[in-house]
Amino acid sequence: MQNEEAALSTHKKFTAPLLLACVHGLLARSVFAAAVDCSQWNTEAFFERASAGEVQACLASGADPLARNQENAIPWSYAEQNVHLKGREPWRRLRDASL
Repeated sequence: MQNEEAALSTHKKFTAPLLLACVHGLLARSVFAAAVDCSQWNTEAFFERASAGEVQACLASGADPLARNQENAIPWSYAEQNVHLKGREPWRRLRDASL
């Protein structure tokens, strides 16, 4: 009986902080996704400023990785043009979403 109480006490000590950390992570992700402005998706301006996380947030909210704009360009075009500014990670996120 004493061992069971000790085990339960230990379980409670670790479960609550772990659950709180998970909930905090989910809320932080939701807030971040809501804060990203995807209105300029598939424009040069978006990919000049967007981080890999912002690209991922727009994709998660439904942005089409193969959408064509008025110039008949797809997001990959702009992501690739800005590799020198943002690195390859935004481009990789688009590639992975398009496969």
